[in-house]
Formats: sequence, structure tokens, C-alpha cells
Amino acid sequence: MTKEQRELYDYFEHFWDDLKKKAPKKPKKRDAGKEMANFLRELDFSFHPLKSKEEKQKNYIRGSGSAKSQNCILKMHYVQDKHKHLAFLTEYMTQLDKNDIDEKPFLFSDIEVDKTFFDSYQKIMADLHFRFIISPESQDVDLHVATKVFIEKLNSLYGYQLNWVGCIHENTNHRHAHVLINGVDKNGRSVRFPKSFVKETGRMMVQNICTGLVGFRTSKEILQKKGQEPFLERFTSIDEDLLSIEQKLGVQNEHFSTFVLTRTEKQNERCEKLVELGLAKKLQSKENCFWLENNWNEKLRILGKVNVYKKARANMKLVHPGKLELWDDTKPEMDGIVTQLLYKNDEENWINAVVVENARLQKAYLIPFPDEMPDYRVYTQFVHCGKYISKKGRTYPKLQVYREANR
Repeated sequence: MTKEQRELYDYFEHFWDDLKKKAPKKPKKRDAGKEMANFLRELDFSFHPLKSKEEKQKNYIRGSGSAKSQNCILKMHYVQDKHKHLAFLTEYMTQLDKNDIDEKPFLFSDIEVDKTFFDSYQKIMADLHFRFIISPESQDVDLHVATKVFIEKLNSLYGYQLNWVGCIHENTNHRHAHVLINGVDKNGRSVRFPKSFVKETGRMMVQNICTGLVGFRTSKEILQKKGQEPFLERFTSIDEDLLSIEQKLGVQNEHFSTFVLTRTEKQNERCEKLVELGLAKKLQSKENCFWLENNWNEKLRILGKVNVYKKARANMKLVHPGKLELWDDTKPEMDGIVTQLLYKNDEENWINAVVVENARLQKAYLIPFPDEMPDYRVYTQFVHCGKYISKKGRTYPKLQVYREANR
């Protein structure tokens, strides 16, 4: 770390101590304008029109259909709170809040990040900001270069001159980049990204960048990745095979309804992983026989999308883990006790979520809260799990403490 970076981090520490004494009130949440989102979706489509299946198969650079392109995860969410914006930049990205990390990551941008940069950034810091995570499969990708190319492509695609800061975190099993983008660009324009950006454009963009930096994956690398498939914590092609050979149990069991007799080493390894995840049970009397939990395949799909599902299952208090369901607006309303508050931290937990359990019904919900968590005081309270419809017609979960729900 350079002398200038060290001075900046020392400044952050004193700055944040002062800031905590006068934390501002949280601003009212507002969604991005629907007209702007629609316009950006149309703009996105004009740059990348949909292609036929045949054309996609011919394209080795664009699209996720190429088996040889580098794999890369891209995640994004936005927050509308200047206090959190500042905290994310000065504490989280720098990892000044983590005492166990000696070598702190340094911040970078299109110019040097020093105190002058920070002062300028703070002056135009908006409530709205976007947090991206770029996590390539290959550890050979230069994440500094990849991040800068990613920003250049965003500027080119949407016509922005983005205000942004990046950093590389290496304290997890997989090194990754965090990118913070201010909600106002250098020309004073409001920054917005369409909802479809990450899924339809962004992931292809970072895959192409990584492929351009380190080349296509070799056959050996693809085979190595295939060898990891039995141990992945999401639904895989091996699970498709298990579905085709599973059979109904001849005995009644509350939590298990089917079983498989594994035929290959990969199927056996996969079932062992399902046992580890709590979705299967190995029969001691038969080496290749595994009982599968009810709806195990759907629960695997949930685990692949909502990574806190695994943690929630492991910490159930009143109900069997197999009864935990992911809440959506089709689920019936339910009373229960709040037994877990799972806060988003951008690395381990990708979403805010609450677990509500009902011991009498043997039923439980994992309820995602995309914007903001309920008040922490709901923990251990008896609540009513309902829903409400926003002015824009979107359905959101709603928790009411029991005494309020029954007035």
C-alpha cells in the first residue's frame, strides 16, 4: 500500500468516527422511474437484439451458450441511502471494519484514488448507488483491467461518464472485484440500469471481457469444471440423471418420499453432497442407496438462487429444515415466530431475509426483503406473515407483530 493510500485510509477511520455521531435519517425509498427503465431496456435491445437459437450456437463470444467462453459471475443491486453509500466506500470496500485482515485492499478508479478524489466524490455523492460484484472462474483474470474495461463498456453502451470506485477482495476462497457506481455521473446525469441488464447483457459482457483477457477455456479446464459438478450447491445435470432414476419409497416417511440406487461414481459423489446439504439420507444397509428429501430438486434450485437458504436450514429452531419454504406472493398467509434475521453483506449473504417458523403447523418461510429489513426488534416476536401491493402493482412481503395484526 502506498503512502497516499495509507493516508487516505487513516483519514477514512477518523472521518467515519465523526460521521457515526451524526448519522442522517434514512431517506424514503423510491423506485427508479418506470419510463426510464423501459427506455433503457429498449436501448439495451437495440444494441443486442435477440438472436435465433441457430445464430446463438454459432456465436462464441456473445451469449452464455458458448461452452468455451470464460465463466464469470456478475451481481448487482442498488441502495438509496447516502449514509450507506459512504459506509460501503469507506468501511466495507477498504475492509477497515475487518480486524483480521492485515493487508487491506486498495481502491482504484480511472484516476488515482486519494484524498482529493474522495473529497470530489463525496461532493457529488448521491443517495442512489449501485454495487456490482465481478467474480471470474479463472483466477488468472486481471481484475483491475477487467473492472476498467467493464466501466468503459457501460459508458459506451448507455452514454454515461460514470463516477466509480473499485477494489479487489481476496479474503474469500474466490477473489472478486467490488465496483461502486454513484447514482449521478460526471455530467450530472442520473444513472439507471434496466432490470434486465445483469441477466441479459451484463453477464455476457463480463464473460467476453474475461475471455478477451485470458482466452477461451481449454478442454482440460472444461473437464476440470465438470469434475467439480458433484460438489456444487445448485441444481446440476447430475441431478437431472437422479430424477430419471429415483423411485418411490415403499415405506411412509414424513420427510423422505423417494430414493435412488446410484449407478456411477459421480452419482454417488453427488448424493453424498446432498447428504451434506441435508437433502438426502444415506442408507447404511446399502452402500449405493440414498433417500431423497421431499421436493429436493426444487430446494436445490432455491439454494442456487438464494444462498442464505443453506444457512437458514442449518439454524432452524422449531421446525424440521425440510419444511422451510421460500416465500413468494402465491404462499398462504401464516402466523409464526421470527427465529432468524439474515442481513445482506454482499459476500456471504446476497439478500436480506427473515425466517418465520410455526411449530404447531410444522411450517416455515424464508422471506426475502429486497430493499430493507424489518426492524430488528421483530426477532423472537410472534408475527403475521402477509403481503401488500405497492402503488406500482408489485407485491411485497409484510410482517406485522401479532398484537398489531389482530387489532
